Amino acid sequence: MHGDYSKQSVGNSSDEARGEPPLLSERNRGELFLAFHAQNHNRISAFVHALVPTWQDAEEIVQDTLVVLWRKFDEFDPKTSFFAWAAKVAQYEVLTYRRTAGKRKLTVLDDETLEAVALTAVNQLDDIELYRESLEHCIAKLSRRDRELVLTRYGDGGSVQSAADTVHRTTGHVQRLLRKIRSALMRCIHLRLSELGA
Repeated sequence: MHGDYSKQSVGNSSDEARGEPPLLSERNRGELFLAFHAQNHNRISAFVHALVPTWQDAEEIVQDTLVVLWRKFDEFDPKTSFFAWAAKVAQYEVLTYRRTAGKRKLTVLDDETLEAVALTAVNQLDDIELYRESLEHCIAKLSRRDRELVLTRYGDGGSVQSAADTVHRTTGHVQRLLRKIRSALMRCIHLRLSELGA
């Protein structure tokens, strides 16, 4: 069950609409789609779940959205934001689902409120993604020792003790190092976000 996009443009015009042949082979098209999907799936899922109150309905809409994204992938311009395009498709899918499954009382939001909530969700998720990318950028700029210390401390199952063992220092010394590293990371992140205009 997918939205009717015949009257509403989602994304950019396809090469076929301009009378031009597709630029990507089917294999390259598939690989590119999978790459975009892998990078954005969690945000797409979070976006839909922010609009839909029940987990099962949200998951069904996520799957419907992915089908539409693949079917209409030729209309997407890789130079633009895949998530913004996907979020618009997902929003139409939520609207379609509401209208065809009204008896299930999917949500009490009217369409105008849903639009406002969707815009807020997109902006918040974009902010989170920018912060994550900035954090990764700044961690990569740390010295090898500091980077190893951070990853050991804050990775899965990490602790101050495990970080101390890694660098052969006392836990007190490592705690002081981590405080300095966190301060440096925060300065770096704020600078990076400022450079990105966030």
